[in-house]
Amino acid sequence: MVVSGALCDSWAGWPSVFFVTGGIGILWGFLWFPLISDSPPTDGRGGTVPDDNKSLLSVPWRSILSSPAFLSLVLTHACANWGFYCLLTEMPSYLGHVLHFDVYTNGLVSSLPYLTKWLVMVSFSFWIDRSMERGRFSLRTSRRMASLIGLVTPALLLASIQLGGCSKIVVVLLLCLAVGISGTDSSGFLCAYQELAPNYAGVLAGLGNTVATLPGFLAPQLTGYLTEDQQSRSSWRQVFLVASALYLLSAAVYLTFMSTKVQPWNDPSHGRKEDSEQACPLSDVNTDANA
Repeated sequence: MVVSGALCDSWAGWPSVFFVTGGIGILWGFLWFPLISDSPPTDGRGGTVPDDNKSLLSVPWRSILSSPAFLSLVLTHACANWGFYCLLTEMPSYLGHVLHFDVYTNGLVSSLPYLTKWLVMVSFSFWIDRSMERGRFSLRTSRRMASLIGLVTPALLLASIQLGGCSKIVVVLLLCLAVGISGTDSSGFLCAYQELAPNYAGVLAGLGNTVATLPGFLAPQLTGYLTEDQQSRSSWRQVFLVASALYLLSAAVYLTFMSTKVQPWNDPSHGRKEDSEQACPLSDVNTDANA
């Protein structure tokens, strides 16, 4: 965001943002393809895969999609992401239209909350890991605490933004704290995909992130609808209150249904059992046809 603001304010104008970022992507591609292989066996740098890990696991879809622990986790993730995507996509508009920052300053200020979030993520995860190692907190307590801080605190801060009035310093500080403190989520509910089912962590994370990405285009749509007629503090108040309410909903859902225990369907035999139950033997088909 800092670079984008500077580029927009330069002689090259806003098109330079797309040329620069697109050029970086192309350069990354040229470096990626010769250095990355599809799998360890095809990697010429000596990667190997143990024989006992080569067999593919049968995914217990029915158990996953009916698991209260997993479904509540996905709902929590989606509601929390509403606030994240809403601020990520719409904060520059708010800073420009309501607080009247110029383009360069807007880019600089818009980046501050995410710098704060990175600092919180790194420092908090380090502290919580050391605390668990020393026996201060159990795993369940750590996850609950990290999620509670990362979901409830941003909700309260976003709901309080209007109290800052027209003070740019107060509003930016509240935004930095709201986005920054949400970084504790990385030590909270976001760890649950791995903890619920280590054998299927990739599947769970893929499903969860797919649903949790929906706010990425729904939040801007609602924001545009709420602020279409007027770019005022009162119209943006509704935007922040919606995000705040969804943060609180995500906290309530997770704290009610959370689990840090490995689920029974993590056992590879569970997936094979589901496959065998769904399979229909040819002999049964012939018997039914003759009947």
